[in-house]
Amino acid sequence: MWIIAKYNTNELKIMQNSFVKVLGKKVEFYNPKIKYQKYIKNFLKTYEKPVLEGYIICRHSEFQDSKILSKLKNIRGLKYFLSGCIQNQKEISEFVKKCKIHEDGSGYLQQDFFESSIHTQAKFISGIFTN
Repeated sequence: MWIIAKYNTNELKIMQNSFVKVLGKKVEFYNPKIKYQKYIKNFLKTYEKPVLEGYIICRHSEFQDSKILSKLKNIRGLKYFLSGCIQNQKEISEFVKKCKIHEDGSGYLQQDFFESSIHTQAKFISGIFTN
């Protein structure tokens, strides 16, 4: 089961390690990023930026249990879980698949991901992916 979590930007690694400690099994985290370059004072600098900005997608079989989720709510670095993840499992998994298809060898999203998104009929009606 997939969930979407809002996290403190400087405590992402702490939150991920805490998830692994509580669940005792491997948790899959997905945080799509883009890589871009910018000229600053005649030097080309390379930056990376998360696409979801402060949100991360997590997958684990025990997320269906409400007791586990209530245990995880008090973890350092976690602000909250988005509601409605249970009802939108199909859309979340399709989004992750689409992102993984459009990744380059380094794990960054390519430009064609954004170009193909404009021409598709997929549309989120609630949550952070609205419209």
